[in-house]
Amino acid sequence: MEYMPGYGTQMHDTEEILNGIEFRYFKKIIFVIKGKINAHDQVVFSKLIQYNPIIVRTFSEGLNESELKSVTEDIGKNLNKFIKVSFVSNRTNMNLEILKNRLEID
Repeated sequence: MEYMPGYGTQMHDTEEILNGIEFRYFKKIIFVIKGKINAHDQVVFSKLIQYNPIIVRTFSEGLNESELKSVTEDIGKNLNKFIKVSFVSNRTNMNLEILKNRLEID
């Protein structure tokens, strides 16, 4: 399993990372976010959109219906409104089985 390191810092320049990874060789791309979408997320996602990424929002266990709607709208506005968001929690295992099935992982 390969992964892309964090981006948008002095040690991990966003453009440098994007230019150094051949995304076409990945079977699936999972775009994991925790909080608000920032400019670096938008740049990375704009490169990944052609590979049909799966958006996963972590630390979702404490979000109520209103907050889930707000996060979905933020993702739709700043990334892509047509891609379904998987809300998960690695703390409580919330929706991890659903995500696993979506990813077709045994």
